[in-house]
Amino acid sequence: MASASDSTPAKAAEYPLVSDRSEVIAQYVRGKLAGQPWWKKSANTVTAAVGGLVALAWWITSTGVDLPVWATWIVGVVLVAGQVVGVRMTKNGVTRSTERDLDEAAHDPTILDLFATITGR
Repeated sequence: MASASDSTPAKAAEYPLVSDRSEVIAQYVRGKLAGQPWWKKSANTVTAAVGGLVALAWWITSTGVDLPVWATWIVGVVLVAGQVVGVRMTKNGVTRSTERDLDEAAHDPTILDLFATITGR
């Protein structure tokens, strides 16, 4: 959480090349997005794909193994539940849609007024 000292005009002065207040947020998000590896931008997709491959491997394996049908179903259900939990627990990175959402917020009059109040500009 940001401290009160993070909301001072001195903090805003760290972005001297940014003339438009709303560009501070956009510049920050662009930097975060550019600095992430590809898999972080698509973390949930990668997690879902890995879970899908594990489930597919289990399905292929289970068709050639002499197991009771109920056992293959239980393992299948556990794998699907594990995939759902894996996607839910995945820490997402900054995505292009996040960039768009924050860009819209950065140009919202309410946000601009709040920024002006905080920074004294």
